[in-house]
Amino acid sequence: MLARLQGIFSDSLYIELQRYADGAPADTEDALVQLAYAREVPLVATNQAYLPFRR
Repeated sequence: MLARLQGIFSDSLYIELQRYADGAPADTEDALVQLAYAREVPLVATNQAYLPFRR
């Protein structure tokens, strides 16, 4: 599946890493990092943004 996405999006494809407060399994994160390095896909670390009020 990742190879197919790379074929479609080429240089616009990234693998997102996001840590959750509930402590999502570290092995999932490790697997994504290994996959990104193996397929030469850039990693991007993100987080959920919270605003103190609605706009």
